[in-house]
Amino acid sequence: MKIIYLLLLIFSSFLTYSQNFPVGKRTITIIDQQRNNRAISTDIYYPASATGNNTPLANGNEKFPVVVFGHGFLIGAGSYEWLADSLASNGYIAAFPNTEGSISPDHLAFGKDISVVCSQIILFDGDIISPFYGRVMNKGAVGGHSMGGGASFLAASLGNDDIKMLFNFAAAETTPSAIAAALSVNVPSLVLSGSRDCIVPAQTQRQMFDNIPSENCKAYFNITNALHCQFADNDFTCATGQVFSGCNSTPLNKTEVFQKTASLLLPFLNFHLKRVCAQGEVFENNFNSLSATTKLLQCPNLRVCSPLPLQLLYFKGSYDGKVNVLKWKTTNENYFKSFDLQKSSNGQDFETISSLTGNSAPVKSVEFVFTDAFPFAGSNFYRLKMVNADNSFTYTEIINLISEGRKLIISGIYPNPVKGIFQVKINSASQVQSNIEIVDFSGRRIFSKTYTINEGSGKIEIDASTFKNGVYMFLLKSPTGEILEKYKLVKM
Repeated sequence: MKIIYLLLLIFSSFLTYSQNFPVGKRTITIIDQQRNNRAISTDIYYPASATGNNTPLANGNEKFPVVVFGHGFLIGAGSYEWLADSLASNGYIAAFPNTEGSISPDHLAFGKDISVVCSQIILFDGDIISPFYGRVMNKGAVGGHSMGGGASFLAASLGNDDIKMLFNFAAAETTPSAIAAALSVNVPSLVLSGSRDCIVPAQTQRQMFDNIPSENCKAYFNITNALHCQFADNDFTCATGQVFSGCNSTPLNKTEVFQKTASLLLPFLNFHLKRVCAQGEVFENNFNSLSATTKLLQCPNLRVCSPLPLQLLYFKGSYDGKVNVLKWKTTNENYFKSFDLQKSSNGQDFETISSLTGNSAPVKSVEFVFTDAFPFAGSNFYRLKMVNADNSFTYTEIINLISEGRKLIISGIYPNPVKGIFQVKINSASQVQSNIEIVDFSGRRIFSKTYTINEGSGKIEIDASTFKNGVYMFLLKSPTGEILEKYKLVKM
């Protein structure tokens, strides 16, 4: 009775947020064209209008975050239906890739599968023929159990901007190393383990937790008396391994493990993906109340109660005949890390062209202006990546500025100031011959070379290590000697 009372107490604050959607299920195959059209069979559980297979999404316009979960070694995705149902009924699209189920799995391939599935489901939001069209939030989390837990670290270390959070249960070491991959994880992370786990000792998960950079919100919880296989509904293969290892006995039943796990995972997800501020405090209360052999919480912003640390009033831009001017304004900026202004020529492949530091203390209203001196000929797509103090982030809508259709244009010179080699990024409408000259401010030419510029985007490297320190003029000329572009170049 005491256990039941404790669980009810823990869940009372959590259940006030529970949405209790019916759960639908689909099995789809996602194709990764970047890996020779690798087919990734995936079970997807989602908030539905009615329980069942292939039923429509829940009514309304709400968008749902994505959670992708990797199964354990020789453990089928069906062993995690408890988790799938819990996530989907609480407003998440939960995906379970079925790949790498053999006796000799490829851990890195599995990590890439988890990452790709996350991004592809987010892209379904804009796919009119997808059953998830218009209903997917551009935020995802990745997680896993045992082998899948280690693979989730590999997935989170790949630099996929769609992944906003990491969690795992009794994560195992992988090849390549998940422990090493943790050093490259830059999202809020929840690491759970069991104190009676003799398949993958808790020390392994603790190493992963310790390696996650300290600037991230991270939590480690070692559930007292939990077994390795209790996170997977005591799958027969897994449980057989526990029997032979002499660690298949515990006073804790699997339902209690599921409930404790969910009471930590769901509010952590709600806070970091849905930005439901009160759920941060729910997580912290549950974390402090539940029994654990070891618990570590390094997450100072759980009680910052704001749907977003700032409000973006506008993000806009204009072309003034040569440069693109981007402007944005915020209000209620609070515990905010940075703005990353990102640019693309096709609206899909973005790179950061400027990063501006946010404010560590509340600020009422701030206006930002950035001049892009190197616009592409034609379309220039821009977006802001707004990074919170806990390293979670969100994107603005994409804006497109049309610049003058010049046939040859410099789209970047970096680094500038320069010490040695610098790169010149050039966009050309066709293959042309062009001359690059660098002159000092007395007009003396110190560099001159003719290049063949191919159609599209390209890079030219120039070694400035022999230049004297000072200010120079960089000139891009046509074959007839006409100056097409000129920029100041500083040698340090």
